[in-house]
Amino acid sequence: MQRLQTYKKFCKVDKIIVCEIIIISIFILPILILSTYSVPAADDFFKAYVMRLNIEEGKSYVRSAFERILNIYESSGGYIFANFLSHFFSPMVRGGIWALRVVVCIVNTFFWISLCLFVRFSMINSCKVYSERKILLACILVVLALTNNDINSEVMTWYCVVVEYVLLVAGMLWGILFFIKALQKEKNIYVVLASLIGFFISGGALNVTALNCVLYLAVGTAGFIVYNKRKISIICFCSALTGGLINVASPGNYIRHDAISGSYSIGEALKTAAFLGWSRIQYLMFETPFVLLLVIFFILMLRHNENSKREKRKYLINPVWLVCVVFLSVVVVNFPVCLGYGSGTFPDRCVWVEDCCIYLGTFSWTAYLAGWIQNRYRDGIVLRKDTLLCIIISSILFLCNLGNVRDLDGYPTIQIVKQLTNGQAAEFKEYWDGVFEEIESTDYGEVVIYRDEIKTNPFIYGPGIDSHIDNWINSAAAHFYGKDWICILKKE
Repeated sequence: MQRLQTYKKFCKVDKIIVCEIIIISIFILPILILSTYSVPAADDFFKAYVMRLNIEEGKSYVRSAFERILNIYESSGGYIFANFLSHFFSPMVRGGIWALRVVVCIVNTFFWISLCLFVRFSMINSCKVYSERKILLACILVVLALTNNDINSEVMTWYCVVVEYVLLVAGMLWGILFFIKALQKEKNIYVVLASLIGFFISGGALNVTALNCVLYLAVGTAGFIVYNKRKISIICFCSALTGGLINVASPGNYIRHDAISGSYSIGEALKTAAFLGWSRIQYLMFETPFVLLLVIFFILMLRHNENSKREKRKYLINPVWLVCVVFLSVVVVNFPVCLGYGSGTFPDRCVWVEDCCIYLGTFSWTAYLAGWIQNRYRDGIVLRKDTLLCIIISSILFLCNLGNVRDLDGYPTIQIVKQLTNGQAAEFKEYWDGVFEEIESTDYGEVVIYRDEIKTNPFIYGPGIDSHIDNWINSAAAHFYGKDWICILKKE
């Protein structure tokens, strides 16, 4: 009898929802598993070395991290909160490489959970979509965009980037969520949380700070126009802006700018930021499934507005102007990177932040466009079956065209699964684990490691150790392991 009742309960479970959850898991789980193959890289060594020296002197992790960020603020940049977190966690000091992998996996898990909850919250509170099927479909589209439009080993496996970028963007999503809740509920706890998160997230890398301030400005503008909550809007936005101004005022930003990009002007940086933004949007539109995802999302929102009871909502901005706002936001997010590095460098982690801005902007614009169209016509727009069939056929043809541009094997999820199943990821991890063990166990101060090849992997960010003993990464790794210098050479 009990088995029969259990079976009946199982039959009541919405199988479409279960399938949607499985699809989301298929995209996310390979990244989480891959993050457990991370190896320490570049700045990881230097930060671990400095923190270990401080701990050996009897200082606490909190005090050591504070001392480091004060020094960094004066000498190299204003991203003090991001640096505080990466120094405070110090997994290499606390537990070694395995601890680093645990932290990277946990942060990645936190990000994807935060993203899905943020999409769910936005669909319910901003788009008035209450169907779990539709909400999960929106999650699939957003997750698919972030996981399969490009390969980015830095944000998946490099400890410093995962903590200083991915973790802060996840926190930013929670800040926006609390900001919207504060406007809706007018509870002080949400105002405090939104303000604190906004302030601290603005202590990240300047492009993360720019994205944070742009999003807080967007929600604050909605607070003025839609919710008429001016006080809350000003408090929350000004908190994020204050954190950003403290970041920008860092003497280290100007020292670093002069050292890296020299006389690269603001005008040149703006021009480069706009060019990079436009180039990236073109790439996403014509060489990835992004347009198809937006079409599906547009149909989803249009059908929702058609089937729901249409309530009079404020659509004060023409969607065409809103496109300009989205593009301007991308330029603003790119600008600090272009000014800081000059025209020759735009790291993958910065591309990822740029992508986050594009995705947030375009998906929001698509939802707004669907609502604006339905609101503009009193009778709304009814998508007939023949119209839907034409859209579906066009989408399939577009997808077939994508197959010519990029093989199915070229999509990151498939490639990552192959890496995990054919042993390439494990081989890369074991290779570098062996290198680090040999460095640590060698009694001599000068360490030369001989290997048949210096292994790299497109999905796992490599340590950066090479054959040059004066390479700063080699020096940082040598100091961490207590050696004079190290290098790795190919066998003759």
